[in-house]
Amino acid sequence: MTQIVYISNRAPIARETLVYVENLMPFITEAVFVCPGSQVKDFQFKSRISVRVIDEAKVLGKDMSRFRGAGDHQFKNCLLRFSLARFPEIDDEFIMSDDDNRPLVEIPLSFYKSSGRYSGYYYYDLKKWSARETDYDRGQQETCGILEGKGYNTLSYSSHMPQMIHKGLLSEAAGVFQDSLDRRAPLDEWSAYFNYGQSVYPERFHPPEPFKTLCWPPFPSDWDYDVRPDEFWFENFYPLLYENSLMFSDLPTRFDGTSYAEMTHEKIRRRTALQNDFEAGKMSLLGKVFFGCRDMAERFPNVKRRLNTMLPASRQAAVLNYFLGTSCEGKDGKRRTDDEVQKAPGNWKPETVNCFSTSSKIKILVNAFPMVNVNTGIGRYLRCLYQALEEHYGDRLEIGYFDGNRVSATMPSGPENLSRWSGLVSLFWRLPVYPAFFLRLCFHFNQERNFRRYVKNYDIYHEAGFFPFLTPAQVRTVFTLHDLSVFRFPQYHPRERVLYCRVFLSRRCQNVSQFLTVSDFSKDEIMKFLHIPNEKIRVIYEGFDVPAFYPRSLKNVSGFLQEWRLPEKYFLFVGSGDPRKNIDIIPKALDRADLEVPLVVAGWSGWAEKNVMAKVLFLGYVEDDALALLYSGALALIFPSRYEGFGLPVLEAMACGCPVVTTREASMPEVAGDAALYMKDPDDSEGLAGILKELAENPLHRREWVEKGLLQAGRFSWRNTADATFKAFEQTFRERKI
Repeated sequence: MTQIVYISNRAPIARETLVYVENLMPFITEAVFVCPGSQVKDFQFKSRISVRVIDEAKVLGKDMSRFRGAGDHQFKNCLLRFSLARFPEIDDEFIMSDDDNRPLVEIPLSFYKSSGRYSGYYYYDLKKWSARETDYDRGQQETCGILEGKGYNTLSYSSHMPQMIHKGLLSEAAGVFQDSLDRRAPLDEWSAYFNYGQSVYPERFHPPEPFKTLCWPPFPSDWDYDVRPDEFWFENFYPLLYENSLMFSDLPTRFDGTSYAEMTHEKIRRRTALQNDFEAGKMSLLGKVFFGCRDMAERFPNVKRRLNTMLPASRQAAVLNYFLGTSCEGKDGKRRTDDEVQKAPGNWKPETVNCFSTSSKIKILVNAFPMVNVNTGIGRYLRCLYQALEEHYGDRLEIGYFDGNRVSATMPSGPENLSRWSGLVSLFWRLPVYPAFFLRLCFHFNQERNFRRYVKNYDIYHEAGFFPFLTPAQVRTVFTLHDLSVFRFPQYHPRERVLYCRVFLSRRCQNVSQFLTVSDFSKDEIMKFLHIPNEKIRVIYEGFDVPAFYPRSLKNVSGFLQEWRLPEKYFLFVGSGDPRKNIDIIPKALDRADLEVPLVVAGWSGWAEKNVMAKVLFLGYVEDDALALLYSGALALIFPSRYEGFGLPVLEAMACGCPVVTTREASMPEVAGDAALYMKDPDDSEGLAGILKELAENPLHRREWVEKGLLQAGRFSWRNTADATFKAFEQTFRERKI
């Protein structure tokens, strides 16, 4: 049983919203409406789910007099919602929502809570909110100052979409911010709750994720975007947008089970076109003058009030719509196609829910042989990706896993005897180049023979290894290429592998329908070395395994370090002994920094260590649970790589609350963003020494990078990877049918 709780004084809008919830949030079993006492009868809706209506005076109790006497809207909302924490009819966990937050697609409960941890969706860093003109602006500024004063994160979670609340944590937050309520500060309750929870109980929350709300803000001109949704799950229902001549004027506001998917698609198309045209400055000179004057008026309250009297919100919206001309058509009066919207200028990406499904399941055969190996690299990519695909698209995909011999409907597991597997790999690497090349070739073609017995029964073949098998003409190939280090740094790879790739890779790429890769950097490498055209390559970032990688408690970390006989303070390196990983620079930097802090190295290595380095503790391959504890306890992850296709350890470390030190080489800036400390260059041991010394000796400095990393990690997820990969499969499937 899950409650959804609304604070509302708009019964007609709440009634329409409830119908959306009935149909698209199937886990909701009770809707609670907290409303003014005079409107209780208006909210007695008939519904398939239980409806409870509560007089707001009962919820507020002794705070009712303060509530009635307050003039600030944000303060009143905060006071009322914090009062829910002590009201007995509210469940220990509930969904908190505004009456105009409407789901666009079916929402699973895992959207809010998975693996025992809550999700929080933010839309702005309050430190970047510069406007101060309106009451809303002043509330954002005040909330930022309060959060900073208490040492919490400063993200705004007032993102106009329902969010899950833990009643006990809400009560704690209400107590922590009581001083602000006592002075009637315009505090944003969503931001107070989530920033408190994320800062004090990071182990109970997933890293913050970008909001997923369409039409928040209602108009592109309302404020600049700091964070952009990567997909839309909810609509901020703004009645004004449905008025005559405005953006959604010809669309219904009520839920229609037969057409809601198409309506969702159309709303996204129109709002996206409006955003792109506004950001590209696609308006007449008169329009630019109008908005310039309006922006100037924001600085003068008296002028702004007169402008709002002359042009109320509905008229200002109509003016915006007129100047941009993107309600249903483009400026030329022709209806815009989906492709035209996708290619519109600006950074707004309308890649959202797929409203149109295929009539039958798409049959995918994936080469799962990398999963048979140790759970790193390509094996980890495939395991995490297909777990997400099975969870979210299992009703639309039929997946077969080829393990080198046969096909199964379940994923293969890793090696039962890791030591034996490592020994065989090490022996193979010591073979002379041509015998090793011949053995690899025989092994590949034996697998290909087995593969061809099964592949004819599938629509799409997905490969993520060295190069694809040959397939029948009716089967399309999707090939994930992570990097081309074998071409960029051939000296770092076994010679037989280099020869093998140079002989076969380019030839087999001619049979590939769609290339996937994990970074823009890798896309450039593919275009350069393999001469694949831009339009055949799709960049899809990886994610991190949320159930495994999250900040562990100090108690658990301490117990783990004692069990493994590791020091309390250490720096961490995760990865293989591949020379391009550049691990040798770290001991040099530690010596220069004069720190008595060792380096712990975790990861399987096919490259033998040259020497046992001083102050270095080699652990070898470790399971995910141990790796997450290592990340959580480390002073920092040091990742001085010269070349990566993606750089998954960077993301995993950030998700565990571990600061990251890395280089600006290859894909590193794409993954780390502005949340990592960067070396000047991979050989700069002196600069690295300074970075490590500051992290070891300045806890506040380290904490700053912990918070930045958690925020950056929240931008990536295997769910996003699965969504984008499914779209690639679906496009390839449609092309196959054509």
